[in-house]
This record gives sequence, structure tokens and C-alpha cells, in this order.
Amino acid sequence: MSLDIDLENIRVRILKWYQKKWNLAENRYPWRTPDRTAYEILVAELLLQHTTAKAIIDNKCYENFLKRFPSFNRIKTANIEEIEKIFKPIGLYHQKSDRIKKLANIILEQFNGVIPTTKSELMALPGIGDYIASALMTFAFNKNEVPLDGNLKRITKIVWSLESKQEQKEFLKKLAVKSPKRVYWALFDIGRFHCRKPKPNCLGCPLGDFCFIFNQQRK
Repeated sequence: MSLDIDLENIRVRILKWYQKKWNLAENRYPWRTPDRTAYEILVAELLLQHTTAKAIIDNKCYENFLKRFPSFNRIKTANIEEIEKIFKPIGLYHQKSDRIKKLANIILEQFNGVIPTTKSELMALPGIGDYIASALMTFAFNKNEVPLDGNLKRITKIVWSLESKQEQKEFLKKLAVKSPKRVYWALFDIGRFHCRKPKPNCLGCPLGDFCFIFNQQRK
């Protein structure tokens, strides 16, 4: 598929849709506010692994964790049981607690408590793969790295018939050349509200005019 399409039009459409959802408080997650530090965004990404945003919000895990552990130093001096108590309601709490404890120790010892700002350094840390490293580069450091999760894979496959990860990343990087944080957040939300499994909810989707499958169905 040629990627020579009106990316600006697509970007404007999804950003307007995202802002509408934000104004309605339907996607106003606390880790998306502009004042969040790299540490706070890293905590969010670790919490979100294999856990829904709804579970984190409903159990107040994010706010409770940051209140109790506002820094890597506080994590280092904590007992693992203190961390597990906060993570327990969202599952996999042993793994999540162990991972964040190890990360805190390494970042303090090797980086003087400062989260590294290159993708290669991030991916060398335990428990941080391509997705979290890309999410941190984008959401914490305002770089355009593609946090390619299941939502983005599904959307690019359904809407633009892009099958390979390389094609998907190439397209998304061009789409998010402006306002990368908000573009990727908007796409995450489109995956949640509309382009979802097992059956998409196409009504009101901001990508409907561009969607290959939706337009094939209408013929």
C-alpha cells in the first residue's frame, strides 16, 4: 500500500476527536496530564502491563503508589511487601513489584537516579522492551518513537491494510510527526472505543472515512 495519503487530514480528525473525549473526561487518565515527570510516566507504563487502565483507576493504584513512593530512592528503601500491597488489586503484583524494585536500584546505581533518555539504554534495563522504551521516549521525552501495541497494530491493519510491523511503524511515524503524544493517545483510545476486538464499533469512529474494511462493507 502506498503511504502517500493525506496524513494531515487524518491527524486533524483524530486530534479533534481526542480533545472531545478529553473534554468529556472519557480518556482523562492521570498519567496523560502535561505536568507528569519521566518517573511518573515510567510508573504508569509498568502498571499498565497486562492490566487495564480501568483497573488501575478503580483501585487508585497509580495515585497511591506515587504518594507512597514519589522517587526511586523511596522505592529502594521500601520493603517489597509495601509495594506489593499497592499492586495487589491489579494482579501480577509479585512480578510488578520485583521489576520496579530492580529498576529503581539500577537507575540509582548506574544513572544517578535519572531515567536514561535514549531508547537503547532504556531497552537494556530489565523489564523494558521495545514498547515501554518507545512509550517513554514519546510520552516522557517528546520524541516520535512508535509505541506499537495491540491497538495500533489492529488499527493500521484494519484501516490501512498494513500487515507488517515495519509498514505499521513507518506509517505511524509519519502520521505522528506533529503532536506525537496526543496522536498515539488518540489512536490508543480509538482502539478502545471503536476499532476493538472482537467486533469493531464503527459508528462515530474518526477513521471511518479512511478505513479500508469499513468502506468495503458499505459497497
